[in-house]
Amino acid sequence: MHYVALIRGIMPSNPNMRNARLCQVIEALGFRDVRSVLASGNIIFTSSLTDEALIERRLTEALQVELGIPGPVIVRSQKEIQQLLAANPFMDETHTQQTYQTVTFFAEKTKNPPLSNPDIIVHSLTDRELCMTSDSTKKGGADTMRLLQKTYGTNITTRTWKTIMRISQKFDTAAN
Repeated sequence: MHYVALIRGIMPSNPNMRNARLCQVIEALGFRDVRSVLASGNIIFTSSLTDEALIERRLTEALQVELGIPGPVIVRSQKEIQQLLAANPFMDETHTQQTYQTVTFFAEKTKNPPLSNPDIIVHSLTDRELCMTSDSTKKGGADTMRLLQKTYGTNITTRTWKTIMRISQKFDTAAN
């Protein structure tokens, strides 16, 4: 199966967090077809394993031990990413500074309610992810991340909708 590892807290300026190093650690675990997507901790790979929780634990532990990355690593299958895109939670809205579209992925299923903030529009909330639009001209990204962590904890990671689309495109090129 094809998966994406969404690694929290990646800073490409840190030599241990560069894509080449991340890919080396993941390949050393026996995963195949390892490729990076952008420079922000998005690594696609293939595995015969089907237990996402097991894959997450193995990746999180290896990245902590080998590179000092605290994690978490959140794993989603290609099918889950494609289903998210097909659901089209943002409809015809365009990603801009005033309509900054993000998806927050949860490491553990959540039952917490949606965010309550006048600068945030929640488009979709499941027990595995939150799709929202925020106006970055009104509220800084750090404030939004603090609100997300206060509501859902720190075992989360957030990507822009554009990044999710690029991950899907990379899956498509990896399959060919």
